[in-house]
Amino acid sequence: MGKWTDEEIKAHLQQVQGPEDHRSKDEIYESLTRRRQNEPVKTRRRALPYAAGAAAAALFIGLSATFVMLSPQNEIADEGEREETQSEDITGAGIEEEPDVSEEGDGSGETDASQESEEEPELARDEESASESETQQVEEPEAAPSPEADEIPEVQEPVPETVEAENTWGVTTAYDPEARYVIPFSFPISEQDDVWEVINAADGSAPADALGLEPNQLEALSFQENSDGVAIQVEEHLQSLSSSESDLLYRSIQEILRFMGVDEASVIDGSGEATELGAFGAVETIYAAAPGAYFLYEYAPEEAVFLTAAAAGRDAPPTIEEAAASWVEGEQADEDLQAPVPSAFAAPEIEEVEAQHVTFRFTTEEEVELTEAEKEVMMQAVQLTAGAYGYDEVTLRLEDEVLAEGMRAFEAPNEIPPPES
Repeated sequence: MGKWTDEEIKAHLQQVQGPEDHRSKDEIYESLTRRRQNEPVKTRRRALPYAAGAAAAALFIGLSATFVMLSPQNEIADEGEREETQSEDITGAGIEEEPDVSEEGDGSGETDASQESEEEPELARDEESASESETQQVEEPEAAPSPEADEIPEVQEPVPETVEAENTWGVTTAYDPEARYVIPFSFPISEQDDVWEVINAADGSAPADALGLEPNQLEALSFQENSDGVAIQVEEHLQSLSSSESDLLYRSIQEILRFMGVDEASVIDGSGEATELGAFGAVETIYAAAPGAYFLYEYAPEEAVFLTAAAAGRDAPPTIEEAAASWVEGEQADEDLQAPVPSAFAAPEIEEVEAQHVTFRFTTEEEVELTEAEKEVMMQAVQLTAGAYGYDEVTLRLEDEVLAEGMRAFEAPNEIPPPES
């Protein structure tokens, strides 16, 4: 009646699946041990019917002996062989497992028959009990736990808390000139949004963001240079992004292109569909200066247009008038920006249409024809400026021409890390 070995337990658990059974390993071991202990009992109970048969056989042998004494000699020899064969059969049937019932009586046929009749109900009960025990033992493994039951449950990592702040951004820009990629992700955080953490694709040091991406996963972006620009292969799992999230992704890719020195790109998603992008509005330099922090947006193939958008890096955000004042006229130095900002445009006029809608109207001292890329630069800068100060929509006018109307005002960053020295 040996113990169950670890190999037997393991084999048992592998063979039997019990999704509703959540017993511990010790409980399973105890159940299996009881099952092993029940096996000899079951064997003895099965031997009882053979013992009853042996008693009947002994009675038959006693009667036969009397008959043999009156039979011819050759029949005695045949009967002897037959008796010897029956004795072997009885022994093989398991009579040694249980004491001979006939020995307990006085050897008379009446005693054997009486004892046999008394044991029949008990034997029937034993057989019924043995049958129930077998049924239980057959059904028991079905409730055995699955292998996962013994595994230690995984510790759930805490979900990042929502930052209850308006117009709060996290900005990280990583650029590796040898690997030829930069991944600047700038996802807005508001009271309704989850925390958008930043992916740093250069060294993978940043945690995974709310898209479910692991660090370094964006290194799989494939940049294939060609005569027209660059092709960027986006992983298939990025296609679950919302339209606003896709906009942010595309804007980041546009910044990548400018750092790489290419003018346009094709963004290819997991389905093979391509989206054409122009490289405009890239963040060229980030200045950190008191009392505020500034993004410097550049599109200057001939150094004709420089646009700046102020961001709230102080205790209280600047007013929309202060934001407009950051758009400077002519070629002059701005001490706060720590850089010359030439521009062909005068400061824009701010026309508030509604509480959440603002119109920027630019005028020029001379006629200026903007390319589509230059218009896009102005639109993005205006969107960032308007969004930084609580506006949802913005309209852009150049003189009397409406360049864009009812644009969504992107939230501008108000927390910008200082530039690396």
